[in-house]
Amino acid sequence: MEALRNILENPLLRINNSRKRADIINKFPELKRCSHFHFLSIHKYIKKSPQYFYSHSVYTEFFKWLECKDQTNKVIFKKYLLDNEADLNHAFLHLEEINGLDWHDYFEKPDDFELIRFVDQQIHPTYLRLTEAVFTPICRIIAYFSRIDRGKGIDNLNLYDIVEEIKKTGLDKVVKPYNHTVRNGIAHGGIVYLQKSILYRDKSKEEKLNNTDIIRTFDDLLDTCNALTLALSIFFLLYQSYGYNLPQQFLLNELKEEVRAPWWEVVGCTPSKITNINQLIIYVRSHTFDYRKVQISVFQTGILAEKFSPGYDRYFLSIQSYLSLPGFAAFDGNKLSEIRNNENSIFEDYKGVIE
Repeated sequence: MEALRNILENPLLRINNSRKRADIINKFPELKRCSHFHFLSIHKYIKKSPQYFYSHSVYTEFFKWLECKDQTNKVIFKKYLLDNEADLNHAFLHLEEINGLDWHDYFEKPDDFELIRFVDQQIHPTYLRLTEAVFTPICRIIAYFSRIDRGKGIDNLNLYDIVEEIKKTGLDKVVKPYNHTVRNGIAHGGIVYLQKSILYRDKSKEEKLNNTDIIRTFDDLLDTCNALTLALSIFFLLYQSYGYNLPQQFLLNELKEEVRAPWWEVVGCTPSKITNINQLIIYVRSHTFDYRKVQISVFQTGILAEKFSPGYDRYFLSIQSYLSLPGFAAFDGNKLSEIRNNENSIFEDYKGVIE
């Protein structure tokens, strides 16, 4: 059993990962109720910027709302989340990429021209992406069930209708950072750069913000979106055994954290299909000459990939390294699934899982 444990949990990182899990539970005691310990990716909300700056009040209120809907509308609520699983997964993916942009912690004070260029090339397109790809699909959940609770129709829930609907609920703080005039100005070219300020226009309104206010507007919306995805993540972790599915992007982030080592990093995953075989391609960067380290990490990555994202016929690792030639490994997904579902499985059962 110790050999199997060493594959599933790298012994060199066990103490460090245990400390991280303890920090997570200390910060989010709700996770004491979690039936497993695979929530290392939540640690970024404790130590990493910009996730660290998530809105605490939005997280608390939205998490309570999610638990309330599970208790009062479980069947409809679960079906809605399942039907919109792809949109939620894309929201998690877009937010992960937005959080990873390299300018969040840029502290040098630019001159006026550099500031305008930064706003035009970075803030504006990212604000639009944040509103359309992250904020809208998550807030639509709240608006949808608010309409149901009020006995109103659920059609045509565009962004404007979503925001107006949420204003009628106890979750109005969720939409406070959103500025519809700014969004429309960016989306439809209604922007005029003035001296030290920017004028945003839509069909019926215009609003002027100074150059730093638009950055603050973006940051406030980002903090809200991080709070919303954090609440969803912890809710899904706690209620996964009741039929709720974690977004695949969350599971892939968890895979990255679980297998991360000084010599090994999962940088991305892509579903694909070859003939009649569904496979998940896992892209890895290796930084070692030690073949034994690579072997251990290959097995750990393949086994955990099937655990976190089951259902594929094959799990294909594409390994790149600046120290050696490219490599690959292909795992039989059906065999991995069979072993995982066997409560009495031992290390030797994994013989033959690599094709």
